[in-house]
Formats: sequence, C-alpha cells, structure tokens
Amino acid sequence: MKSKNVYLIGIDLSEKALKQALLSGYDEAISCDGFDIPYPDKAFDFVISLDVLGHIKNEIKDIYLCEWIRVLKDNGEMLHGIEADDIDYCRLLEKEKEHILIDGHVGLEFFDKVEERFKKYFAEVIVENCVGSCYNWHDIQKYQKTEDRIGKKIRDYILTFTPEQVRAFNTAMLLMRNLLVKDNMIGKSGDLCL
Repeated sequence: MKSKNVYLIGIDLSEKALKQALLSGYDEAISCDGFDIPYPDKAFDFVISLDVLGHIKNEIKDIYLCEWIRVLKDNGEMLHGIEADDIDYCRLLEKEKEHILIDGHVGLEFFDKVEERFKKYFAEVIVENCVGSCYNWHDIQKYQKTEDRIGKKIRDYILTFTPEQVRAFNTAMLLMRNLLVKDNMIGKSGDLCL
C-alpha cells in the first residue's frame, strides 16, 4: 500500500505489532480493538486485514465487519486475507481442538460461509483460495493435515530443513506458484486449470 502513496494507519491490540508497523513504514499505529475504531464514519478508502477474521469467533464477526464498514468510504474497498477451513468446533476431538486453537483460530469458516457473510454487506464479493497447491514450509510444519496431500515421507523430510533450506524452499514454492499462474496452469486461487 505504501507504494501507492497512501497514508497507512495500522490498528492492533499488540504493542509489539504496533511498533513493528511503524518500523515497517506505517504512518500511524493505533492501539485499539477492531470493533471500536477511533475514527469518524467514512474515513478510509481501504480497509485491509491479514489473518484477523480467523481469530474472531464466528458469532461476533459481523460486529467487526459493521465497524469496518462504518469507517469505509462509500466507494471504498476491503481486502482480507482470511484463514479458512470447514470446522465444526462443537464436534472437534480434544487433540484436534488443541491443534487448531494453539494459534487462536477460534473462527475458521469455509469459503462459502465467508462469501455468504460478506454478501450480506457488499454487492460484489470475490472469494479466492490463495493457498492452493504450493505450500510454504511454515504451513507444512504447522498443519499435520498437509501430510494427506504431500505424503508422510516428504513432509517428514521437509521438516528436517535448516533455516537456510527453509528460506530456499519458501522462495522456490513462491516462484513455482507464480510461474504456474503466469502459464495458466493454476488459477490465482491455486486451483488447477485443466
């Protein structure tokens, strides 16, 4: 966003995150919760979040969305990177719950639910799966279920990588994904184009 000459304001509850935002070029960093933003109505051209909505319980997400819509200009746009998964929290086994909740993912929803939620407020909603078929090392390490797609032996091997190998692996996966998109072999969502 800074490359577009915007005045960039970040909000977070974490003082550490706010300091990092200022070091990264944000013009302001405000300590507040996303459901109570200290700005007037229609103050912003863009409202952007990355890995936020998956950490908000599904029952209260609309409270946050209404607040974000309140501060968004009429012709403004929203962009959200949302962790998505089809999870029924009431039916999770204790081990599964521990694995999912370790990162505070209390509000994971599948794509159709995300789309349905946003269509209550916006006429135009685009939902894409941006993980697709090119995992980075951190996803493979964090999510046991990646083993189902890449196989146990490969996952176990990848998890032995040194920090230098992890950086090289992540760079290669990003390059591969970008080349596959460029050659129309996968869509921007990561789905195969056959």
